[in-house]
Amino acid sequence: MNPEEKQEQNQEEVELETDTDVETDDKTLQTEIARKRHWRDKAQKTIEENKKLQEELTKYKSAPESPKASPDDIETVLDLRSQGFSDGEVLKLRHYSKKMNTPISEIVNDPFIRAGIESEREKSKIQIATPKPSNRAISVGGKSWSEMSDKERRENFSKMSSQYFKK
Repeated sequence: MNPEEKQEQNQEEVELETDTDVETDDKTLQTEIARKRHWRDKAQKTIEENKKLQEELTKYKSAPESPKASPDDIETVLDLRSQGFSDGEVLKLRHYSKKMNTPISEIVNDPFIRAGIESEREKSKIQIATPKPSNRAISVGGKSWSEMSDKERRENFSKMSSQYFKK
């Protein structure tokens, strides 16, 4: 090969290399641009979310605080206890008072709350109630059957049996 042919061949190789390099560079450039766009969009979304959270935080901080127990509340609780409300009922009334953000005295006068308390009282009465014994020992002259002697049992048998068969 003569030097001119070699030079032409080298130029062709260089042109081929530069064409593939340009294509490769173009692809990497597009990839980098896409990455930058992705991260820019992601950063923008994060900034927007941060602003929303900051707004919610300011709303939360500016919300009125729940009122603390004041001497008036303590007096009201003592009044409720003196009116016959149990500890559990007073706790429920205080809970509803805080939940509805109204004074306890207004909660007590609410007919729905009153009805609820009355139904709870009835339920507890039913649970506590015990049936009366059905086989009570009958006594004659202040003595039960087991306390009487044989002679007293014979004398009072008709009285005791008549008490069992009363209708």
